[in-house]
Amino acid sequence: MPSFNNKPTPSPPPLSDLKLPSDIHISPDGKKAIYTLESFSTQGKTPQSSLWIAQIGVDHSARKITSGLFKDERPRWSPDGRFIAFLSDRGSRGSRGKGIYLLEIGGFGEAVPLLEENENENGNGEGVKGFEWSGDGRFIAFVGTDGRLQDGDEEGVGGDDDDDDEPVVFGGEEENRNSRLRVVDVERRGLLHTLTETDQSVDLFSWSPIPASHELAYTVSDSHSDNNNTAINIISVDTRTKRQIITTKNTPITSLTWTQTNKLHFIAPQPPPYTTPSVHEAHIKSKQHGSYFGWTGEATSLHRTRDSVVARIQHPTHESAHVLGVKGVEWPFPAFFTSEWEITSFDAFRHPRGDGEEEKDEEFTLVVARSSPQLANEVWSVRCKPNGTGDGTGHAYSFVKLSSHNSRFDGFRAKHISTTTADGWECDGWLFTPKTGITISRRLPGTVVLLQNTPTLPSFSMGPHLDVAYLTSAGYAVLCPTVRRQNSGIGERYSDLVAILRKAVAGGLVDESRVTISGWREGGFLSSLAVIRDELSFRAVVCGGGVVDWDFVGRNGDGFWPGPEVPSFEGDGVFEGGEEEERRRGRGRAGGEKEKEKAKKKTPLLILHGREDDQVPVSGPLAFWRERQRWNGPVQMVLYPREGHVVRDRRHLEDLWKRVLGYYERYLV
Repeated sequence: MPSFNNKPTPSPPPLSDLKLPSDIHISPDGKKAIYTLESFSTQGKTPQSSLWIAQIGVDHSARKITSGLFKDERPRWSPDGRFIAFLSDRGSRGSRGKGIYLLEIGGFGEAVPLLEENENENGNGEGVKGFEWSGDGRFIAFVGTDGRLQDGDEEGVGGDDDDDDEPVVFGGEEENRNSRLRVVDVERRGLLHTLTETDQSVDLFSWSPIPASHELAYTVSDSHSDNNNTAINIISVDTRTKRQIITTKNTPITSLTWTQTNKLHFIAPQPPPYTTPSVHEAHIKSKQHGSYFGWTGEATSLHRTRDSVVARIQHPTHESAHVLGVKGVEWPFPAFFTSEWEITSFDAFRHPRGDGEEEKDEEFTLVVARSSPQLANEVWSVRCKPNGTGDGTGHAYSFVKLSSHNSRFDGFRAKHISTTTADGWECDGWLFTPKTGITISRRLPGTVVLLQNTPTLPSFSMGPHLDVAYLTSAGYAVLCPTVRRQNSGIGERYSDLVAILRKAVAGGLVDESRVTISGWREGGFLSSLAVIRDELSFRAVVCGGGVVDWDFVGRNGDGFWPGPEVPSFEGDGVFEGGEEEERRRGRGRAGGEKEKEKAKKKTPLLILHGREDDQVPVSGPLAFWRERQRWNGPVQMVLYPREGHVVRDRRHLEDLWKRVLGYYERYLV
């Protein structure tokens, strides 16, 4: 570990025990919340998770209600608050499927299966995805997939090595895997109806706010069409009649809720040139819809609470909650809740009005799972009003900590950095440093520039493998720049990280001579690019799950990536095609000499990749490793068996942490 740290460095492996709360759902009376809890890493080939319940507004009231021996997840309250329904693999451990189970709250009975994963009216296996109670509690609607999942199909999970001799089939039309909308009758246990056809794929659905109507709104796409059109239909469970409400052209819908009798709300990107996901309101009778403007962030989820809906919006610097459908609260619907730290799960409850209270003065309770650089992941509740931030008296609202799952984990310090790039773009980032243990002030700790795939607010869990937590625990500083996304090219994104790093160096926060760069997926791609760029000199590069096929990049670059930025790994430092090709790219002989100078750099590179990665195929990094003479420095590649895009097996995760720390110990200290 870094030699400037006089105290023993905490061992990284305990971080694999970090607990992650998710799937928060508030009870119908607004007094309790239920959620899923799982460990960051898995032991063995079958993940496990448990269900917990907490009293809203009561410190450390969370308690466990399922054993944790199975993968229990996505709990949902029945409308009367007596039962919860949840997904579990307890009845199908060998098939990767999940069934719907019921558990009585306050009783002493065991969870009973309502629908196991291999039950449907056709006798075929199916994988249950999302589900939702009807307003009167009679039905549960869910989306299920036709065809049985094969062992190891679940992302990031595979069988034992001895089971890897089955053929792997890509594409074709041997099996229909469309998601279909189904309902199960809770009162008559096991009576199941399929509502949509095999040639349609359903992603989202929402019950009518009128409980007795037994109608469902749902999104459907044609699996045989070349376009990305999505339709919103309504179907009656009782009569099976259906009607189409609207169709969005080339626009995926990511969240749907039936808010009022004649109103639907959904999230979809706006038409170009905006493209930011926003909240849309659709009127059922007129079959018209439009999006709300005025929010600078991206809409991420919708939460129905009575006849209103709470929209969760993610901004570059914070998250916020906005309410729609409350009289007196109008467009542009100001935020009634904000958080500067990352939120990983969220639900909302609208309290009934008191005597003489106006509708706009009603209060909301939010229950969120979040963390900060100082505190690890926990569940919190907060009470607030939609007509302004705080409790109505001018005081900011306060969080109540409902759980204490991760109190033994220490945090780290955080400092916000902002600057302007040469082209006038305002960008920012965060510098994270160890909370304790640094005793020598004359020397700044070594710094790792960590590139995120998507803009992420600060949290204890930053990085795909808790990167900030384990690096700061080892005494390193971590700089996380936020690079632009929309309508930008690789060159512009790289200029953002350069600007933030230079600002940190100029402020005396980072030692420019002791900096490495790391990233996963797109971040891994950008970190590899750093080796052949001139702006900064990095001591080493870690490329995780990233694209390293530079020939492919060179032939498919965008207009924002000029020719001189495309690397050449030929022995003479020039592109194929000689001087004519160089002139075509605007380089000339001077460009070739420049590439020769770059080839003299010996920047070490560590490549990390999951063998079963379905997002960034391993073929690219493998080809790059086999022709490692293309790189201008020492290269090491590590493939983790049975891992998907992100490493989750505990043994592999601990190996990754130790390997990366040893790598930095060698090249950075």
